[in-house]
Amino acid sequence: MRNEIPKEIPRYTDLIVPTYKALQALDGSGNNEEILDRIIADLNLPDHVVDYPHKGSTSITELAYQAAWARTYLSKYGVITNSGRSVWAVTSEYSKGCELDGKKIVSAVVKAQHGKND
Repeated sequence: MRNEIPKEIPRYTDLIVPTYKALQALDGSGNNEEILDRIIADLNLPDHVVDYPHKGSTSITELAYQAAWARTYLSKYGVITNSGRSVWAVTSEYSKGCELDGKKIVSAVVKAQHGKND
């Protein structure tokens, strides 16, 4: 079923770095809507990608759903923290900016959840 999602919609692994960059551009903190708006602008995403519904939902788009997973992985990895309802902030360790790799973050989080080491 996941194959039904248009290929041009970025997946969460592809949104990890743009999410981090969006928060950096928002002075280290932003709410879900601000972060998503910044990602859309930074990636220059067309309306049909931005507005594509998640599994037929009228309340959330596929892009917003994927962006939520990107925030989850960034949070579990320690890059961002949920500082309030729907508000995210870059942790002090990552506040100066650094190069991140979305696939490595996902892999590290999955391994940590399964109790495995590198």
